[in-house]
Amino acid sequence: MTKKEANRLILKIRDEMYEEIAWYIWNHCHDEEMAKDILQEIFLEVCRNAEKLAVHECYRGWVYKTAKYKLMKMKALDSEQKKR
Repeated sequence: MTKKEANRLILKIRDEMYEEIAWYIWNHCHDEEMAKDILQEIFLEVCRNAEKLAVHECYRGWVYKTAKYKLMKMKALDSEQKKR
């Protein structure tokens, strides 16, 4: 996969999914700053894994699973910090 193809795929995923993933995250954390951080991390992972996503049979599912994992991780960190 060329860099140009990877960039096209990243933009396609962003254009198709940004708002729905943002909504999904917000509905699960109800914290604007946390939601922004998670959204940024998800699309960073999309950039890092563009080659893998190009051949993935369902990149939408991959993005949602990544969102779920990032939400769980961020909530655990937030919970741990509140205990201190």
